[in-house]
Amino acid sequence: MTQLLALFSILTAFPAQRMALDSTKGLTMIGTAEMSSTTYRGKKAIMAVNTDLNGIGLILIPNCTFQDGSLDVDVAAKPCKGARPDARGFGGLAWRVTAETPKFEYFYIRATNGRAENQVLRNHAVQYAAHPDFPFQVLRKQSPETYEAYTDLEVGEWTHLHVEVKGLEAKFYVGHASQPCLVVHDLKLGNTSGQVGLWIGPESEAYFANLEVKAK
Repeated sequence: MTQLLALFSILTAFPAQRMALDSTKGLTMIGTAEMSSTTYRGKKAIMAVNTDLNGIGLILIPNCTFQDGSLDVDVAAKPCKGARPDARGFGGLAWRVTAETPKFEYFYIRATNGRAENQVLRNHAVQYAAHPDFPFQVLRKQSPETYEAYTDLEVGEWTHLHVEVKGLEAKFYVGHASQPCLVVHDLKLGNTSGQVGLWIGPESEAYFANLEVKAK
C-alpha cells in the first residue's frame, strides 16, 4: 500500500496537459507573426510565419499555468520566404509568460546553424534568453558562450524539444537526447509562475506539433 501511495503521489504531482496543435482554436498570438493550422511533413501542426526583421511572435497556450516541471514539443524551423541570406530559422518554447507585459523565459533553436560550415555559428545552434531585458545580444556580451551551445539540427526537419524547469534552473534537450545540450542555473526572471508559449523569431517559418506540459 505504501508503494502504491508513493506512485500515486508521483503521478498526480505532474499532471500532463497534451495538445496536438492541429487547430488555432483557443490560441493567442502576441507580436508580429501570423499563425494557421496545416499539415507539414506528415504531421498536423500550427504554422507560424514572422517576416518582420526585428519582431518576434509568441503563441500563448490557453488554460495552462506553469512554474516548475517539463515541456515537450515537436518543432520544424527554417527561414521564411524572402528572408535575408543570414536568416537563421528560429523556433522554441517559452515558459512563465506574463502576457500583459509581456515577459518570459525561453529556449530556442537556430535551425541553419546546426550544420553550418562556420564553427562559430555551430556553437550558437541553441540559445536561452529572457524577454524583454535579456535577449541573446545582452547575454552574449555579458557572459560569452554561457547561454548558447551546439546541437545537431537540420533545417526544416521535425525536431523534438524537451525543457525541464526547477526553481532558477532550466535544462534544454534536443532530439530525444539523454543529456541536455544547454543548462542554465540563473533564470533571469526569478522563480515566477506564468503561461506557456511557442516562440517564433525574426524572418522565420516554424511549425509546432504535439505539445505536452507537465506542471509540478
